[in-house]
Amino acid sequence: MSDKMNEKDITNQESATPIIDTDAYVPQKMADRVGQVAIAKANLGFLTTLALSILAGVFIALGIQLAMLVTHTATSNYGLNALVGGVVFTMALILIVITGAELFTGNCLIGMSFFARIITARDITRNLIIAFIGNFLGALSVVFWIYISAQWTINDFLLGAKIVIAANDKVNMSFGVA
Repeated sequence: MSDKMNEKDITNQESATPIIDTDAYVPQKMADRVGQVAIAKANLGFLTTLALSILAGVFIALGIQLAMLVTHTATSNYGLNALVGGVVFTMALILIVITGAELFTGNCLIGMSFFARIITARDITRNLIIAFIGNFLGALSVVFWIYISAQWTINDFLLGAKIVIAANDKVNMSFGVA
């Protein structure tokens, strides 16, 4: 048996144990893949899309809350705190990818498929509206549980103050900055 393997051996889908399994595509193949995903998203039922959207909203809200929790007492070294908060928040995005949840910002990418005439305006509008509402409901449910549990009172209300300051900063950003 030869020590060298050709590309066909490496990517053979019939193999019981694939040697290399990757989702890395050239740009044209990536665009084709986005089209396939858009068709699948457009064909999801209302309740499935809504449930997956609520799940994504919960994950994002939990990621933000966890990032706030691990950084709320920091008074110096802003860069390191931002890095830690970002790493912690990334767990929310990983959960969304693993579960296949419907995050509005990710679903905006299916607009490519609309412009390529793969899906209709009705399909994309329906998906984005359901995803937006579901994400909002999911995030709002986490806010409810944070309020009920009084988690915002941790550390003499310092966590709650950080959340309010961050929210205030976000809603008062100019259009160009946002």
